[in-house]
Amino acid sequence: MPDPHIFHATDFDAYEPSKWSSNVYNLERLKVKQKLEALGRALGPELRTGAGAGSLAWEVSAEHPALWNNHQVRSQQLYFLRKYRGKAARLRERRAQREGKEN
Repeated sequence: MPDPHIFHATDFDAYEPSKWSSNVYNLERLKVKQKLEALGRALGPELRTGAGAGSLAWEVSAEHPALWNNHQVRSQQLYFLRKYRGKAARLRERRAQREGKEN
């Protein structure tokens, strides 16, 4: 049985132009999304935003045609973003870094 975490050429068949707007291929795209999610869970904690910063949050794009993707799934992406920290927390962190450099 193939490893469910490895991408295969057949995983990308659901992204052929003739299939972009069809809900028939949602299950195939969902399987790819699940592989991308597993990759995000594995990589997210390892990626850092800078010295002493926390890990990045991650998201995966939708696997089904919807209003926000113009009712077409041309591709799916795994993307990483900085976790939100309030402005006050960022200012405190910068101040602490500056004070540490002065000493």
